[in-house]
Amino acid sequence: MILKVFKHICIIATVFFLVAQIAHAEPKTSIFSWPRDHWDGLDFRPYMHDNKHNHKRQWDYKNRYQTPWHAEDWVRQYDSPMDMIKEFYNDDIIRDQDMNCGRPTLVVGPNFYHLSSYDKMRVTEAIDYVYKATSSEPYRFALLDYYEQDVIGYFDRNGLFLE
Repeated sequence: MILKVFKHICIIATVFFLVAQIAHAEPKTSIFSWPRDHWDGLDFRPYMHDNKHNHKRQWDYKNRYQTPWHAEDWVRQYDSPMDMIKEFYNDDIIRDQDMNCGRPTLVVGPNFYHLSSYDKMRVTEAIDYVYKATSSEPYRFALLDYYEQDVIGYFDRNGLFLE
């Protein structure tokens, strides 16, 4: 009986040791893994956190008013604000700008829908920064779908509202 229990304990200890060896996040040198020279010349880093090359946290801010992003950040990257608007056209994010019944409208292209919520807000905020559409009556502009020509939302001083 004692010999049987000792045998089971040895088997469990051996399995535990092998599983712990395999699960450890570094190059392995046992018969159950790659040989040590397999990792030569590779940039394998066994741990996720690397203090030398950390990534800035993108979503630390709870709402858009706490973010350090401003529309002029995007405008400064171009020679003129109109170059930025041309890029939105070239990327098919926006298709057209028009006055519809005395109110400014922005026709968005198919790639507008592929943007994240933050980037949709930033694109419309950058367009408002260039054209100052919310600084005069009616203090907002409508967003129209390029295909259906339906209003999909509005942008005003409080931000972007999609329906």
